[in-house]
Amino acid sequence: THRSVIRWPAAGIMAIVVPLVLALSSTDGHRSFAPLQLDAQSHELMNYLRQLPDDSLIAAWPAGEQTSLIPYVAGRPVFVNYKAHYPIYEGHIMNMRARMFDLIDAFVATDSQPFINLRCRWKVDYLVVDRSLFAGEGDSLRYFAPFNERVEAALDKTPVSELFLSRRLTDAEVLVAGKYTVLDLDVIAPSDDCQTRD
Repeated sequence: THRSVIRWPAAGIMAIVVPLVLALSSTDGHRSFAPLQLDAQSHELMNYLRQLPDDSLIAAWPAGEQTSLIPYVAGRPVFVNYKAHYPIYEGHIMNMRARMFDLIDAFVATDSQPFINLRCRWKVDYLVVDRSLFAGEGDSLRYFAPFNERVEAALDKTPVSELFLSRRLTDAEVLVAGKYTVLDLDVIAPSDDCQTRD
């Protein structure tokens, strides 16, 4: 008997398989699906972010399991996330590297200058700060190469307790939900500062 066989073009198969793999995988195997369980403070954070204007650009430490869900749960774009480091093409890699270096500079800053850079250069509107990142000696701020060297160099010079984000920035705080604080960068870096840089 003759058995008919449907032959799928290779490109067509890839177009179906690759998105499925990316959707079902995470950067680390132990991360897959686990972050979908949101605690109360994460729910409060996501509900607040969901109410922001659709084009609000939000920055957060990309290794956070809960904050990595901002685009999916809150529906708002993020400045950089863990998966953004996938080597898609050279231009993308270099752009994400530049973003990550500037984000690191903000998280380990001792003054407001790196936040002005986030606001003026990258048009970041809000910064989500997970206070647990600044507990102890800042081990949670460790990342992967080549970014980790930048983090370690900064922490070797400045104790975590003296970092800009270790203090309360009440004027810029628009939400405090448990360990999460959302900062309005327009308060830290007003538009006039951006015009001065230009």
